[in-house]
Amino acid sequence: MKKIFILVLLSLIINDIKSQYSIAPKFGISAPFFIGNDIKYYKVSDSFNPMIYNSGITFEYQLKGNHSYLNSGILLFHFDKIKYISIPLNLKISLGKKIKPYINFGIYNSFLIGSVENYKKYDCGINPGFGFQIKIFKEIELFLEYQKYYGIKTAYVEVYPNQMGGNDIEYYNNNFGFYNFGINYTIKEKK
Repeated sequence: MKKIFILVLLSLIINDIKSQYSIAPKFGISAPFFIGNDIKYYKVSDSFNPMIYNSGITFEYQLKGNHSYLNSGILLFHFDKIKYISIPLNLKISLGKKIKPYINFGIYNSFLIGSVENYKKYDCGINPGFGFQIKIFKEIELFLEYQKYYGIKTAYVEVYPNQMGGNDIEYYNNNFGFYNFGINYTIKEKK
């Protein structure tokens, strides 16, 4: 997954430099869930803060054509004492001029900040989403989106004794969706 991420970023740097670039501060909120090894949804225990917050900055690069973009950035996911830095890489397809509905999908890589018992240092997965942007000035758009994160690596491991004298191990993957909002500012207009 890391190699794919680096290849896409390199191709972005080599691509047409006359394209449009934009930057967006992003904020979001989510209720955390994990998917266990028996494919059921498990809500994070009551000892945790019941919400996950994210904040960060994203960069958008318009690909050739008017409706497709490559989107990446740096986000901080924060719940209870657990913090991840996440680097998503998404393809975004939008329609319209003043009000633009869009879908996006891609991959993410997340890295645990600090050391938290039972949590893995690295997480990755896919992150489909959808939303819309509203143009309010030539360079400024407001956006509201829903972005889902499906972990494909084990993020959390819980070990507890069973009745047979051994240990049962539960494996959990991250699974959460954020309601995000922010302002998209165009740095360089397409010529």
